[in-house]
Amino acid sequence: MAHKPVLCARSSIFLKELAPMLQNECGVIFHTDYAVKYRALVEMLRVMYTGELDTKVANGWTSDFVNDFCTAAGLYDFPLLKKECAAEANGRNETELIAALFHECSR
Repeated sequence: MAHKPVLCARSSIFLKELAPMLQNECGVIFHTDYAVKYRALVEMLRVMYTGELDTKVANGWTSDFVNDFCTAAGLYDFPLLKKECAAEANGRNETELIAALFHECSR
């Protein structure tokens, strides 16, 4: 039960999916988008709990991981992560990814 409030506080999508469970424990099926890779989802959850990005992870980002991580940030509407992804994508000059993050464009 302790995990739900943390996730809901960090993401409007988690809030939408999990809020009914906070009011009653009758159960809700959480929908996972398979477009999000496991490694990106795990790191996103770690950032949700700690509020910061692991510099070891950030220093080793590949273009594919940046794309996966930013996809997760956009799909789960996680503003802190969207900001980090935009900064990383900007450093790589990936303007299409930045536009998709903040304007909900398809990539």
